[in-house]
Amino acid sequence: MVTPDHKYYISFASQEVAIQSEDPDVIAPFLLAFRELLVDVPADLLGTLSIVHDGDGYRVDGAKMFEGEQESPRGVLQCLKFEVIHRFVEVHPELLWLHAGAASLDDKAIMLCGAWGSGKSTMVGNLCKKGWTYLSDDIVPIHMESGQLVSFPLTPMMRAHDAQDHATKLSADAVANLNKQVVELADGAYATREQSLAAIVFPQYDPKVSKVALTAISPAAATLELLRNCLNLKYHKEDAVQFLGTLVEKLPVYMLRYNDGVKAAELLIGEHRQLG
Repeated sequence: MVTPDHKYYISFASQEVAIQSEDPDVIAPFLLAFRELLVDVPADLLGTLSIVHDGDGYRVDGAKMFEGEQESPRGVLQCLKFEVIHRFVEVHPELLWLHAGAASLDDKAIMLCGAWGSGKSTMVGNLCKKGWTYLSDDIVPIHMESGQLVSFPLTPMMRAHDAQDHATKLSADAVANLNKQVVELADGAYATREQSLAAIVFPQYDPKVSKVALTAISPAAATLELLRNCLNLKYHKEDAVQFLGTLVEKLPVYMLRYNDGVKAAELLIGEHRQLG
C-alpha cells in the first residue's frame, strides 16, 4: 500500500482520504489501525492529511477538527483517526455515526455502544473468536432510512489483559490503561454487506460484580445513551433523536455488566439465539 510519494489511501464507500508522512515510525500505528480500509488507488479523493514533524512535536496539515501541535505520536494518531472519520461523516449525511462496535451472526448484528474503555472491543473480539462476523469495534455507521448497520472495519483490537484471559480482575481504570493487541481474524470474518440490527447492548466492565449480568433498560435511557455516543448529532439534531427513539422502541436493549469478557460473550450468544 506504500506509494512513491509516501501517501496511503483510507477508503470507505469508494471514497478516500490520503495520509502522507515521511516518518514510518509515526504513521505505522495509524496504518495498522486502518489496514482493512487501505487501498492502492483512490477512486474519489476527499482530501489529504500530512504529518509534519514540527520542533519537539508534530502537526497535521489539512486538519479541520484538530489544529495546532501534537506533543506525541499517540496524539497524532488520535488526531488522524478523528480527522479521517470526520471526512467520511461530512460526505455521508444518510448515515448516523456512533461510537460503538458490532458483530453479527446469520446477518443479524448486536451493536455494543459506549465510551472509550467500556468494553466494546472486548465483547466484539470475543464474539468474533466464536465465529461471528466483524463489522467494527469502535465506529458504527447506521443507515437512517433502513436501520441497517454498515461495516467500518478498523483493525480489531482487545485489551492485553482480556486477550490473554487472565483470571485476575483488574480495576476499571487499570483495564482502560492496558495496551491493546490485534485480534487476527480470517478473511471471511469481515462483513461485506450491511447487517440487520437485532439488539443494542451497553457494556460496562466492573470487577466488583459477582457474575455477568444482562439487564433490560428503558427506551428513554437507551436513547439518551446513544445520543451521548453519536458522532454527528449536530448534523441531524431532532432527526437523530427521532430515529434513535424509534429504533430502541423496536429492539431489545440491555446494560451488560461483566468482570469476565469470555463469559459475557457467551451470555450475548445465548441471548442472540433466543432472539432468533
